[in-house]
Amino acid sequence: MEGKNVTLVIAGGPSDGHRQQVVTENTTVDDIVGEQNLQGYQLSLGQGKPFLSGRDKVYGLIENGGKIYATTIGVNLSRYNE
Repeated sequence: MEGKNVTLVIAGGPSDGHRQQVVTENTTVDDIVGEQNLQGYQLSLGQGKPFLSGRDKVYGLIENGGKIYATTIGVNLSRYNE
């Protein structure tokens, strides 16, 4: 099974911006946080969606070309939902 190409939208903090991430069948939230050096950020699939647990496997939760949002506490995602 091939990986999915997703966009990681980073909201808040000094790392604001977009990064590309490839997720495979076994990629977890903790893997993404570690690879992207985003300790202290929480990941979700968008505004109003629950935060993902570190052990959650991302592959089945997102489509190829989708977005994962990495936010610091208290950041409103509404301006990042484009």
